[in-house]
Amino acid sequence: ATGAVGPGDAPGCPRAMFSLVMLEDTVKVQPSDFHLPTHEALVSAVNCKFANKVIIDVGLCLRLYDIASIGEAFLHPGDAAQHVALVFRIIVFCPFVGQILVGKITTLSKDGLVVSLEFFDNVVITPENMRQPVAFEEAELDAKGATLVNAAWCWKFNKQDFYIDVDEFIRFRVVEVAFNASNTFVDSGAQPRGGGGAGGGLAA
Repeated sequence: ATGAVGPGDAPGCPRAMFSLVMLEDTVKVQPSDFHLPTHEALVSAVNCKFANKVIIDVGLCLRLYDIASIGEAFLHPGDAAQHVALVFRIIVFCPFVGQILVGKITTLSKDGLVVSLEFFDNVVITPENMRQPVAFEEAELDAKGATLVNAAWCWKFNKQDFYIDVDEFIRFRVVEVAFNASNTFVDSGAQPRGGGGAGGGLAA
């Protein structure tokens, strides 16, 4: 997700940062989990397939919330795993454009800031989305190349300098939510069903 530094009010939107999305899919229970109680084995199978994966037009899956229904289990020729049809709800991270979030700056450069939400580390804030006027100040080194002053972004306001440094917490407004080639997508025919919210894609 990309964002803009600074406080503000998000426009009205029925979606929250996290949603419960109802999905219908077939999951694979590996033989190594056959000794587990059925529910525990299915929870493990769903989380293994979906956790930390992106579903197009839904968002980033975090973990299973609950299972609504369990279908029959099937064995496929040459595959010892059980294939079970499920209807379940999963917790999805799906911020909306205009939403205000709080994150921690993990890295910065001339290209902007990278911010972490702890569970999601790919929020990018470009210089044009920072409060203006803003300037990037290079790190200061001594004669031996040791860092004297770390690089930082500096926002100039009312003749005062406000520095934006690594490890600081900031508030930012989401200006874009997008997928790119570095995302890990769910290789699945999972279909959203009624009863769950849907968000946008996630930049990563």
